[in-house]
Amino acid sequence: MTSFSIGMMEIGDEVSIEFADVVQIVQGRAIVSAADWGAERLEFGLSGRVMLRIFIEKSGLHASLISTANPGDVPPLLLKLASESHRAPIKEIEARLRAFRTLYAIVRLDELGELSRVGGLLESNAEADIEELLPSDEHLLIESIGPGSWLVTIWTQVRNSYNAVLIVVSLLYPRGREAFLTKLDSEAKLKQIDAERAAFKLLTERTDYALSLADKMPTEDGKKLLAERVEAEVLRLLTSTGESADAVTKRLLGP
Repeated sequence: MTSFSIGMMEIGDEVSIEFADVVQIVQGRAIVSAADWGAERLEFGLSGRVMLRIFIEKSGLHASLISTANPGDVPPLLLKLASESHRAPIKEIEARLRAFRTLYAIVRLDELGELSRVGGLLESNAEADIEELLPSDEHLLIESIGPGSWLVTIWTQVRNSYNAVLIVVSLLYPRGREAFLTKLDSEAKLKQIDAERAAFKLLTERTDYALSLADKMPTEDGKKLLAERVEAEVLRLLTSTGESADAVTKRLLGP
């Protein structure tokens, strides 16, 4: 019989969990390291600073999950891309990742009070890389991409930037918020992320946020260019191959 837990049994900090919790936590992560501790124990380091330990006991297998993050570390975000294909076109994944970091950069610049810089950039090049307006230590990082569900593990280097990532998620996945919160609940058992969960719930109430961004631009041309760019990036991130923009809108709004 296989049993599952979170925490280190060596120090008495272990809690039993269900297999569904294990799936929620490990799905989409990549194996980045492994260790063989002999006949009774194997360890697999996963992206996002999680370790899966497998113990061979008389009663059967025991799988344990522990966090390898240090206290105060910025938590990773596992983002599900729209594609469900096991083999997705590279250009599709590339386009969606660019769309996500573009929207993140726009939101972060708004938080910094520097959104007006976007207008000038877009007036010179409507397809400019907006993330380049941010300091290099605020650029998004990617650790792994998991096939099938196409979950990507995204990091921010600066905690203040993490709020902008959550805002983009809350804007883009209005019908997937509960699934995202369920995942946060599962991971909360692994590490303390109550603050992130509370922040996400608060951000989901800001449904008019995206519409207000363009209104903050000082010129009419800037407003128009930013509104068009935000709309284009949202569609690029959420549109599956062969899906129309109208179908995406209907899917986002729900029944």
